[in-house]
Amino acid sequence: MTRLASLLMIACLSAAIGADEPATAPQTPSPSAGQPLPAWRVEDAAVRSGNQAIKLMERQLTESSGVAFSRRKPNRIWSHNDSGGRARLFCFDHRGQATGSVTLAGVRAVDWEAMDCFQVNGRPYLMAADVGDNDRRRSGVTLYVFSEPDPDRHQHVNAILQINLTYQGGATNCEAVAVDVSGKQILLLSKSPLLSSLHRIELPATEQIERHIQQPGLHQLAMESKWLAAVPLPLVTGMDICPKTGDIWACNYLHAIRFAKLPEKSVAVQIQQSPEMISLPRLKQVEAIAIDQQGRAWVTSEGSPTPLRRVVRQKPRPQRIDTTP
Repeated sequence: MTRLASLLMIACLSAAIGADEPATAPQTPSPSAGQPLPAWRVEDAAVRSGNQAIKLMERQLTESSGVAFSRRKPNRIWSHNDSGGRARLFCFDHRGQATGSVTLAGVRAVDWEAMDCFQVNGRPYLMAADVGDNDRRRSGVTLYVFSEPDPDRHQHVNAILQINLTYQGGATNCEAVAVDVSGKQILLLSKSPLLSSLHRIELPATEQIERHIQQPGLHQLAMESKWLAAVPLPLVTGMDICPKTGDIWACNYLHAIRFAKLPEKSVAVQIQQSPEMISLPRLKQVEAIAIDQQGRAWVTSEGSPTPLRRVVRQKPRPQRIDTTP
């Protein structure tokens, strides 16, 4: 399928999905919102308003396919390349200047498509998701979990929890992964031309993660995902969960998609409601989305330097009241 055909398909399906105004659900803070998280403060007004992108200044980052805000230091954001390179993540400040990097020792980047940074019991972790499978030929995929290192240093990590994941129902292409700390699960949203599917695995307990990463090496853990729901979204390339509200965000090449948190409802119910569709700015190819601590959405696109741009939600138009007798 050509890129033009893909974009036309997304536009048509997105119009159908967004035909009805999304219901406004009461917003309640997610359980993780009570944990102190480093702030992401952008000084440039044009960047804050979404009119201009931050340029991530790292020549080796050319195909950003994952992005996540640091849980260890303020004004730091991580990203990584797609595939074919070293198993490395790069870190940047709020001006786009490179601050550090981390290389995963003994790890091969087959098709890295997503990442997340999460905090459990005050401990920050990074997760790199080697889950891409365009031809649906991989018998299993891999998630790498490790302690978030100092974002301002260049270093190697050699104590890693390697989750060897198989899908219930067989091989699945995926580019969107997010850690749901409050639900104690890892969510995976597949990428397909028409209908995506939401899968989950349990998030290993903090004690289990720590036990595996106390000693050097790749510590193996086999898990099988559980299918949760079918989602009428085409060609999903990224996903994140808002640390402030619990909203689930996804993106494809044309839109950012927000599924509002529903109190006392499961994520399977949450992601099957009518979402809010937000048009993306003109970028080469959006592959990742991350939500900052204030609930603002940001996307990255392929290119060098890599653009990081805010997604601006449209304000609802005031309804006109007809006062004609």
